[in-house]
Amino acid sequence: MDIEKLKQYKDEYIKKLESDRKSSLTIKSYSYHIDNMIESIKNNYSDDFDVKIVILDYIDNLNVEYKTTTINIIRSAVRGFITFMKSRDYIKEDFGGNITLLREDITPKEVLKPSEIESIFNTLISELKEAEGYKIYHKARNLALFSFLLYTGIRRGEVVKIRWKDIDFINNVISVTGKGNKTRVIPLLPDLKQQLYSYRDIIEQMNNAGYNVKSEYLFRSEKINRKTNKKDKPMTGKNVEVIIKEICAASGIKKNITPHNIRHTFASYAIKNKMNLPSLSDILGHANLSTTLNIYAHEISMEEKKRE
Repeated sequence: MDIEKLKQYKDEYIKKLESDRKSSLTIKSYSYHIDNMIESIKNNYSDDFDVKIVILDYIDNLNVEYKTTTINIIRSAVRGFITFMKSRDYIKEDFGGNITLLREDITPKEVLKPSEIESIFNTLISELKEAEGYKIYHKARNLALFSFLLYTGIRRGEVVKIRWKDIDFINNVISVTGKGNKTRVIPLLPDLKQQLYSYRDIIEQMNNAGYNVKSEYLFRSEKINRKTNKKDKPMTGKNVEVIIKEICAASGIKKNITPHNIRHTFASYAIKNKMNLPSLSDILGHANLSTTLNIYAHEISMEEKKRE
């Protein structure tokens, strides 16, 4: 077989999955992984190859850093592709039986349930209503911070860098500076937009009352900058970690929730709501789609099983 035929068969296989009304998650995931396999075969073998030998060799040499769930998704994709090729008489043997799935020992990611999210919001809103003086700012900040993490899925080190000028309330987008100082644009969801309007109004009112809480950063540090003698620096990632733990404790959440768990919560609900995987990968700031597929392989696999 040659590489062009293999690409043609792959395209036909994906059309077959679409006609069988497989979930969009399954189709995108299978297409991505089979494309990777074909690219590897192209780079490592001559133009005329034994399809059984090269595919089994590819499976045997999958990246050892892949999680078990990711390997099983790849193996399932390839097994289905092999069965499809045999059904169309493109190959003589359905050798997919030689590709077995690994036993999975899955530790689910700790995420917040809808009831827990509701409990946290109820606590934050209640605390804000009861706050007085300077504490109003702190409670408003906590509500805005939790909302920002939940509705964007950004990292703790990214949220502290957000400035008011990074938020485009007209076009409903946020500019986020991520790893390697790379900037990406993510959606400003309506619920978060409303929270930020309220937060901004409270800051304005408190500033007018003489509390001097304004900052270019959404979430500023309470420490005074020795050079300027002002509180004009952003809070640290560690500050965010402490605040989130305090919020969860006050809300009666027994789980060990960190900002990263809130990021997982965002991604898990996005997958359940059928968000386009490349879009999710872009929002999360992953270097490539394979990172998203690997980290959330279990969640993707579970959603695929529900829809098949």
